Amino acid sequence: MPWIDIANGESGLSVRNKLNTIGASVGATSHDPHISGNWYIPQGMHTVGVSSAGNVDLVTLCPFVLDRAVTISDLGLRITTGVAVTGLAQAAIYAHNAATGRPTGVALAATGDLAATAAGVVTGDIIGANVTLQPGKYWMAGNNNDTLIAWVTPIININSNVGEMIGSATAANVLPGNNAQLLGVKATQVFGTWPDLTSASFTEMIAGVGNCPPIVIFKVV
Repeated sequence: MPWIDIANGESGLSVRNKLNTIGASVGATSHDPHISGNWYIPQGMHTVGVSSAGNVDLVTLCPFVLDRAVTISDLGLRITTGVAVTGLAQAAIYAHNAATGRPTGVALAATGDLAATAAGVVTGDIIGANVTLQPGKYWMAGNNNDTLIAWVTPIININSNVGEMIGSATAANVLPGNNAQLLGVKATQVFGTWPDLTSASFTEMIAGVGNCPPIVIFKVV
């Protein structure tokens, strides 16, 4: 823990500001470094087997935060209900637009088709080169080709509440009842093509009410 230099007679406000500065510094490096070859789940996500179907021809997205830079090579998600032979899914990561609180641009990292034919974790290489993500806010995204396909969705803990992270123009979406929490946003998308979201029209997704985004894991180089 860093030393804090406090002068005799220094005001309480000044001391508090110093403590806040130290706390922010320590918090930014509170996690161990990523280990090459390991898979990681985005910070703040809980997996308890909750799944969502009906995501065909939609890009569904949930925000997450990286507190340190990382270079990734693969993405993955967990299928809970597959469609034999023909089931396919894809995963991606998008940038965040701080001015709108929504995803933006083209996908920073994306997989090709992942076999969503049976329950289990499916993973794939990022198309093209490995991707380095700097500390900041991002969006994990999923898409699939069949309304029957279901995947594990986020359960956000109190420290990573989506309503706190991105806000909403609808008060009830950020202060919900019956665990109907805000999980992210969705936009129309033909399966197999990741859209440029710069000018996309988004609909907010509420847990337990229709479509929900998948948890996307990543592998560190």
